[in-house]
Amino acid sequence: AFGGQQGDLVRVIMATTSGDLTPQLDILNRGGVSIVSSEVQTSATELVAYATLPETGWYLVPAGRQAGVGSFDLYIDRLLAGAVLVPGEAVTGQFAPNAPSISYIFNARAGDLIAATLFATEEASRVAPQLRLLNLSFQSIGDGSGARFATLRATIPRSGTYILQANNGQPAFGGGFNLRLTTVPVDVTKLSVSPITYNEQLRGFVANDSPISYYRFSGKAGERVTITMSTTSGNLDPYLILSDGELNEELSFNDNVSATRNARIVRYRLEKDGDYLILATRSGLEEGTTVGGFDLALTVGDIALSPGALTASLLWNAAADLNLFVRDPLGRIVSSSNPSVPGGGILQIDSNTRCDTPTDQPVEHIYWAEGTVIPGDYDIWAWYQDACGTIAPVDFALTVAANDQMLLDTAARGMQLHPGERLETRVRVAEDGSAFVLDPGDITRPTRQQEASEGGDRLIVYGDTQTGILSNEVYALFYQFSGSAGDQIVIAAETVEGDLDPIIVLRDSGDNTLPGGINDDANPSTRNASVTYTLPADGQYVIAVTRFGVRDGTTTGTFRLMLELIEGS
Repeated sequence: AFGGQQGDLVRVIMATTSGDLTPQLDILNRGGVSIVSSEVQTSATELVAYATLPETGWYLVPAGRQAGVGSFDLYIDRLLAGAVLVPGEAVTGQFAPNAPSISYIFNARAGDLIAATLFATEEASRVAPQLRLLNLSFQSIGDGSGARFATLRATIPRSGTYILQANNGQPAFGGGFNLRLTTVPVDVTKLSVSPITYNEQLRGFVANDSPISYYRFSGKAGERVTITMSTTSGNLDPYLILSDGELNEELSFNDNVSATRNARIVRYRLEKDGDYLILATRSGLEEGTTVGGFDLALTVGDIALSPGALTASLLWNAAADLNLFVRDPLGRIVSSSNPSVPGGGILQIDSNTRCDTPTDQPVEHIYWAEGTVIPGDYDIWAWYQDACGTIAPVDFALTVAANDQMLLDTAARGMQLHPGERLETRVRVAEDGSAFVLDPGDITRPTRQQEASEGGDRLIVYGDTQTGILSNEVYALFYQFSGSAGDQIVIAAETVEGDLDPIIVLRDSGDNTLPGGINDDANPSTRNASVTYTLPADGQYVIAVTRFGVRDGTTTGTFRLMLELIEGS
């Protein structure tokens, strides 16, 4: 691991010192995404990677092997500090042979028009200029190339930091270049902006010719606002962005609330008095494909938690990702990845999930309405799943109530959780609706299988392929997808590495195995598993991938999971 500043151009060299090792390396950001701009295999025993750091923070270098075994040296240096482009100012540089890419950082606002030019300054150098514009997720925004002169023009989709790569299409040759970036700033006064006030709900529509609706409100420093965007028609996948009043900075954003497609920014603390802009749009923004109507609601202050016959609430004091889970007597778990179970518990509010839209006053709340509580034991746990860059440990309070009677309140115990830990409690609801605490709770560290099976399902969509590893410690993984009644689907799990004998189990949102939804071997000639199924209803479904023998099985390895839609309803 190494730390650096935004805009630093770094080089990582991995060189074999003994044995027949062929090096392999990468440079990853905090989210585990590769940021390598170019990689050069100088010889069978040396590999060099270059990257421009997209933000200030820590980065990870996994050093491995393509083949062979042996010892190695790893060297990291900073070639250029803070390679930041200033619009209107030209920069000069030099492409070296076999080092054909240099990256620069610049900031821009949503709607800004940018133009970049890259010019080979030496006619005889054989440099072939190429330009690429990337966001911090390394998705391409635009590109351009030419024999000696390359241009790139693009409209910036979101306010933030961008990467401009100056590349040489003839990497065997070196030579000088000149790079210039110009911008035409967006005129916020010419945008069609609707006013919205606290505790107001408005209706809007996202269409292909108008994918973003702008709303303006006035707030004061210290106020905590919650913004919710819910689909009312069409196939809209809502996306929310909160910006300052001039679109200079994105303050917060959200795509999906838990396992739903609705978007919500929870209890964001305004930093100063003034105007703010809400961008109500769709996943993918201008490049998105979903359309439809939506409701937009803006509230301020505390969130009114829904009462019920049984409620559980979790509060903590940091912008970390703690999560609340409740398992009912039928074994169904209510959580951020499964926000409701049929006829029972509902997750009303979750905060900081996957470290999206973090707030430093988070709350999560699960409730059962009157008449929906099943007699039996309810396991409740508060789980510290991601520090989100904050300082651990975290103070927290878990409260459980039944029919307005407080059963459990951990606040007086002054408890703290470290990353990975969870508090496990249990209450019992009797036939007459009365309830009592069976276990006030202990702090534990879950096993790897509990992390995989109880920590929230991984999301998968039609046409997607994901890989996973099953071992003696993790013998089952779970994937959740959304389907419609009549959808004909194929689920396939094939072994990529190891002697794994995979099994597929298809379940509904109530965790019931669907008839005919289990397969061990797709046919007598393979150990791979495959299920072809017609979904009975609209809703969420879960794919469990395990192995023959499940917990007591002996096969292990890497698998590839594929979910395909044969025919939609």
